[in-house]
Amino acid sequence: MYEFRNLENVGLDDITDTWNRAFSDYVVPLEMTLESVDAYLKVTGVDRRQSYGTFCGGELVGLLLNSVDTFRGSLAAYDAMTGIVPEHRGRGLFSQMFEYTRDSLKAGGITHYYLEVITTNERARSIYTKKGGKILRELAFVKGRVSGDAASCGGALVGGARSDDAPAGFAVKTLPLSEFISKFPLDLTSDSASEFPSEELCNYEPTFGNRLRSLYRNIADYNVAYINEDSKKTAVVYSSAGRIPQIVFGGAGGGAGAATDADADAGTATSANVVARADAKHSLHAILAHLSGMFETLSISNIPTTETALISELQNLGLAISVKQYEMCIEL
Repeated sequence: MYEFRNLENVGLDDITDTWNRAFSDYVVPLEMTLESVDAYLKVTGVDRRQSYGTFCGGELVGLLLNSVDTFRGSLAAYDAMTGIVPEHRGRGLFSQMFEYTRDSLKAGGITHYYLEVITTNERARSIYTKKGGKILRELAFVKGRVSGDAASCGGALVGGARSDDAPAGFAVKTLPLSEFISKFPLDLTSDSASEFPSEELCNYEPTFGNRLRSLYRNIADYNVAYINEDSKKTAVVYSSAGRIPQIVFGGAGGGAGAATDADADAGTATSANVVARADAKHSLHAILAHLSGMFETLSISNIPTTETALISELQNLGLAISVKQYEMCIEL
């Protein structure tokens, strides 16, 4: 006999055990400790009162962890983690748990439900589609480090990459995220040459969990490596574990006026635009080489695959797409 209820009074040890059992055979296995689950719930803003579980004889056998916040103009929930332990699958439990969740969230005034699903997980995508889910965009998860060949501008090797790989005029600076935001106020309407003109430190709209609003929950864990000289405006937000949720590549919007590869091929790029694009490339190179000297692996999450220039530069520097996901939305 199965029942569904929220997780307000469920212990962290039970959540951790169910998480690990549910993901034991997943495409990307996730083995979590009590401490890492606790940290994840805090960072993602999971609200246990609005997260739900499937119980069998009092045992937690399914999870649907949700974070709730205003997103894209409406009160929305974000699926931070969903899983059913293997021995209880094939019984329609996810569908029942989701409908219970939908009704509960909707009663609380939440109108949209966002989630991400690996593109090769056709079964999960099909289930969410039947629940009314629509694919909004495809996202790339990029991992790696600046390769030795890419980091060949001189300097001492640190962990296989050159930590001082900064071409002339491309000095990398770092600040805690809180101090960076104080120094460079984020304003989409700003035209000040000293500011990064964006509401986010990102060329593209970040996903629910990668917004600065989400990062503020654990802001002490985030720093910014940046270059802000003349037209060279590039910044990378990174955590103490080397996770990168946001990148401004050549300024917000990709560096307004920067020449694209297509412009170059067509012969329509101006000399100023070509210089701006080269500056953006060298700035990104210098910053990621610097970070590669600090971390064994850099993990850049949820870059829209339409950001071809940024992804291409990351691949040129030795990083690679490890997995792709769909961002989906369900109207409740």
